Amino acid sequence: MRYVRQTAIGEENVDLASSWEEVSQVLEVKACREDREECDRQVKQMLTTAETDAEKRVLFKQFTDYLSQRELELEGGKDSPEYKRSQDRIKYRKTFHARH
Repeated sequence: MRYVRQTAIGEENVDLASSWEEVSQVLEVKACREDREECDRQVKQMLTTAETDAEKRVLFKQFTDYLSQRELELEGGKDSPEYKRSQDRIKYRKTFHARH
């Protein structure tokens, strides 16, 4: 799993982990705070640029598809603390951006 960030000399691919489960763990580590903040910034930017209801529905469909995948991967599924944290983040973003 990776994301792209801008540097002084152009775009750079940043490899975080080999699976979604590892990404969640990596982004919780204090040393990876900058990566977590950049990922959050990029998600917020996607939400902000989704102007129409249809664009927002597509974006949140991607989020719910991610949750479905996490449910299958994690021990405990929907009862897993990691699943619940991801679900809470998505609920917050959906609620916040539905009002704006």
